[in-house]
Amino acid sequence: MNPVILVPTDFSEAANHAMHFAVSLANVVRQEIVLLHVFQAKTSAPYEVPLVIEEELATQKTWVDEQLTQWCHAWQPLCEMPLKHLSLYGEVHHTVQQVAAKKRVSFIVMGTNGQENIWEKFWGTNTYHIVKDAICPVFVVPKAITVNAIEKMVYASDYTHNELLMLSVMLRLATVFHAKADLLHIHQAELFELDEERSFGERLTHIFANTTLESHIYMAKTPIHGIQTYIEANQPELLILANTNRDFLENLFHESVIKYFVQKQHIPLLVLPEA
Repeated sequence: MNPVILVPTDFSEAANHAMHFAVSLANVVRQEIVLLHVFQAKTSAPYEVPLVIEEELATQKTWVDEQLTQWCHAWQPLCEMPLKHLSLYGEVHHTVQQVAAKKRVSFIVMGTNGQENIWEKFWGTNTYHIVKDAICPVFVVPKAITVNAIEKMVYASDYTHNELLMLSVMLRLATVFHAKADLLHIHQAELFELDEERSFGERLTHIFANTTLESHIYMAKTPIHGIQTYIEANQPELLILANTNRDFLENLFHESVIKYFVQKQHIPLLVLPEA
């Protein structure tokens, strides 16, 4: 089974932006795209008989498959790799995870709307939960921008992950995109000791000495503020963060950073699962 790029879609403007990014990604990494729409029964009446619900779901699936076929037809001329589609009944978050586990999914690409209205908040929440629990890397693409090329990417790290693995993934992507790669560490402004963190960053860049990797340390009150400051100054096209499998108290900090950039940022985000 060849690796695929999974693109969950709700047929919205945000999903359209994500599809544009996914097509560009597929053309670069040479992987086919699988479009996925997860649908649910529109009725919630407890007295509906099973036959009525089955008929409703069949109608829903027919409509969804037509929409997916149209999307594939519209995007195929721009995509050098095959486009396939899949429609499933279920809950969005869990269904996406199940498909990612069953298929050889290398990346999930999702759009995000922010939180402008109730539906967009719902879809953004699904995006966040998919990112948080994904077993493969997830790209989150804001609807406000269109990315045609990635020339610079940055991995923002607190130096508590498997940094060699995370940097290896970033640098493989950087090679594919012919992009420059930066390692960013945010140092809490109220702390004074920088030598150990600076030394660790230098050791990492030395390990990857034959690459474009550069190490940067920014002083800031919070990681979010520091990452934003770096982005404004350096204008990367991709921000990379690492997910974590730590317990609740240790994970609280990481989740807040990931959740913020999933919902608020105007730059594509790549979240890497911690092995």
